[in-house]
Amino acid sequence: MSHRYNFTKGSAAFLIAVIVGGCAPRHFADGVAWEIRRSNTTNAAWQFVRDRHSLRLDSQLLDQLRHIESLHDVEDARGALRELIETAFDGARYAFDNEIDRLPDSSLEFLDRQYAAAGPTSNDLRESIRRRFWLQAELQHQRLQASVVAATALEEVCALAHNLANAAMTSPKDRHGRGPLLALVTASIKEDRGPLDHGGPEVDVYRPESDAYVDFAVSSSPAETALLRQYAPIIVQERIANATYPPDTDLIGTVRLRGTEDRYKIEIETSAPSVYGYVKHTWINGQAHVQLTYTHWFPRHPALKSLDTEAGEIEGATLRITLDHANRPAIFETVSNCGCYHRCYVATSVESAACGEFGKPVDGKSLCTERAIEGKMDWIVPETVDLPDAPQRPLLFSRAGYHGLAGLSFDRSDLLGEHRYALRPYETLERLPIRSAFRSMFGGDGLVHNAGRLEGFLLAPTGMLSAGQPRQRGTQLLHWDQYDFDDPHLLEHCLRLPSGL
Repeated sequence: MSHRYNFTKGSAAFLIAVIVGGCAPRHFADGVAWEIRRSNTTNAAWQFVRDRHSLRLDSQLLDQLRHIESLHDVEDARGALRELIETAFDGARYAFDNEIDRLPDSSLEFLDRQYAAAGPTSNDLRESIRRRFWLQAELQHQRLQASVVAATALEEVCALAHNLANAAMTSPKDRHGRGPLLALVTASIKEDRGPLDHGGPEVDVYRPESDAYVDFAVSSSPAETALLRQYAPIIVQERIANATYPPDTDLIGTVRLRGTEDRYKIEIETSAPSVYGYVKHTWINGQAHVQLTYTHWFPRHPALKSLDTEAGEIEGATLRITLDHANRPAIFETVSNCGCYHRCYVATSVESAACGEFGKPVDGKSLCTERAIEGKMDWIVPETVDLPDAPQRPLLFSRAGYHGLAGLSFDRSDLLGEHRYALRPYETLERLPIRSAFRSMFGGDGLVHNAGRLEGFLLAPTGMLSAGQPRQRGTQLLHWDQYDFDDPHLLEHCLRLPSGL
């Protein structure tokens, strides 16, 4: 079974390019970046850096730049900045190649006309533009690294880091909801903070295939990729007999495109389940910890009541597992891909260690790992999770219809029946094939195409960016836009975590 949605590129793109061509930047590499933004093929997970096409940044790299400014040894600062520049160059390689892959033909033709070098037009215009772009970006990269090497004083190195951080351009998540109207809305909604019902009794069980993995090419070491595969969850999806919505609604699928390069449909192919994963890192008590993130997709969020403001096309859910210093699961987070319904579950061993270190929970809390956060919503920590002695895949429970993730467990005594899913790189969603071209599931604003909700319209006066609409990694906000899901210090800011985790 499958479900499809329309997405249409403007048929006048070529004419627009001709009309506004005089506004294009003078230099070729600037023009490529400008055309990427103008054609809405931006990969929103990576922030542009003003006048630096050899760099793209994310929350982690921005945090590292600010950390370099606080260092007191010039050699430490220089080495850290050089390493960061190489990582940001790798990010630029991925982001710009992804965006150039997805530029429509009209954009390529515009760039060729606007910045044509002497000689005939290349038979492979896309590759010609890519090569020319990277010749300029690599030269810029070499000059930047040379300027770091030439910086002899700590103040010079810190100034370079400061200037690069300040040159980072805006991300879609920089648009936050705020103000008295949002405060009134959040105060009126009381979320359940206790243990959640896992659903049932009828369920579909999804297990990862053991031999259908593809390469995870971006930023993950072989050891991290092995951990991503090792802890890929078993998803226990509730199913309701005689539901009022289409029967494929509660089935997990693979994201595909159908149609033409300029007029295509996003399809959740439920006959071929997939889970998409990636690896990042977070900081806890001065130590870097591996984070494993898994996301899966459903065809829709059905209307479950009259005037259901959350109903809409395409829905997704995310599980993030933070590992301890021995690479065992320590903290679990679940969240809808729009950023709603975030929950956190700590391992029982982590809670015990926190109680041993802090003595007791803070006033008004039931767990020692819970924190009272001044001026923001406290995190919801419904319960702890008992870990098995030997590494096992966690069970992730998901409710029918709402697709809300309803907790985790390692108790597999009542599992019946199963489907097999393919574990795929998250990057697949950002480079989906369509005929001889590629497109993304997400727009330049990080939102899934054509998946808006009524609640997004109703909450627009608060400043929130299309509330309820699923988002791309790197652009998700939590708890009514109060937290950045990718903040590398998020866990240590929002939980009381024991030293030595």
